[in-house]
Amino acid sequence: QATDTPDRLGIAENKYMVGHLRLWDRLRERFDGMIIDSCASGGRRNDLESMRRALPLHLSDFFNWRFSCRQAVQQSMFAWFPYFKSWTKFVNEKVDDTLEYQMRTSMAPFTSVRVDCLDMTEETAASIRTYLAEWRTVCNYYYADYYPLLDWNYDEGRWLAHMFVDPVKQEGFVQAYRRELNDEPVCRIPLKGLEPDRLYEFTAVTADGGNAVLTGAQAMAGGLPVCLPQPASAATVRFKPAQ
Repeated sequence: QATDTPDRLGIAENKYMVGHLRLWDRLRERFDGMIIDSCASGGRRNDLESMRRALPLHLSDFFNWRFSCRQAVQQSMFAWFPYFKSWTKFVNEKVDDTLEYQMRTSMAPFTSVRVDCLDMTEETAASIRTYLAEWRTVCNYYYADYYPLLDWNYDEGRWLAHMFVDPVKQEGFVQAYRRELNDEPVCRIPLKGLEPDRLYEFTAVTADGGNAVLTGAQAMAGGLPVCLPQPASAATVRFKPAQ
């Protein structure tokens, strides 16, 4: 802005962006198959034109351990970008009761694991295997229909939830988060995108979540009850048409 004269405000920014996009276009022309990570400015360059040329593989340094913020950001990202990255840090001193919460907070189309391999315990290795196995059971659904289920928020006293559903197969998964300061162990979450007269079987990955068989109408109108007895916990609930 300081570069422009009062009668030409925005010209420098416009020329900068044109040059930025031209540079990326030339790089991709010269290096076939190049993948560009748009990491910059805490994710504030994830505009539509840049996203035609790049991927948001590193969203921000802001929320490494602020899981409610990461959940909220990813709920927005799912609505706009079919492919982005999230990560889990397996640092040995961090392998505690909140590890599953961190793992499920980090589930995205591209998920990565950061770990101190020089000092990795068997407990950490087992947790990594569990996390990746769970992700593999749902990762294909990230390209299906997406629905935010609860209002966007990063309030530690509230729940957050979203779902993906294949409109043809009518199967997918729900992710629900009970934040650290929340005092409600059960949340009834209205689902979307289901066929009202169809019967669905819901299977929670976490044992505390339990299983349920509901019609689409029941799940959408009355809501799917998700039970998480402990704060700072999350559930991945898979569903498919009942046999």
